Amino acid sequence: MIAQFSLKLASLLQPYLFEICLAQIVTVLVLCSDTIDRCFRRLLRPNHFIIRVTGFVLLNAFGYGFATLAGGSVLKQFYLQINLSLRYPVILGIFIFIGVVAERMKRC
Repeated sequence: MIAQFSLKLASLLQPYLFEICLAQIVTVLVLCSDTIDRCFRRLLRPNHFIIRVTGFVLLNAFGYGFATLAGGSVLKQFYLQINLSLRYPVILGIFIFIGVVAERMKRC
C-alpha cells in the first residue's frame, strides 16, 4: 500500500523533478550564502571599490545562478538513479534534513 502510494506520487511529481532539485539547491545556497559572501568579501577587500562591486555582481548574478542550474542538473541525475518507489521518500527526507540544519543554524 505504501509502495503503491509512493509510485503514484512519483508519477505525479516526475515532470517537476528538476524544479524540486532547484528548490533544494537554492535552499542550501541560502543557508550557505552568508559564509560564501563573507569569504568572497575578504578576498576582494583590498581591491578598489569598482572591482569589489563587479565581483559582488558577478558572484550573485552568475556564480549563484550557475551553481543553482549545475547543481540542479547533477541532483536530478542523482535522483533518477534511485528506484522510483524510493525516490520521493528520499527527496522528502532531504528536505526535512535541510530544514533541521536550517533550524540549528537559526535561519528559520
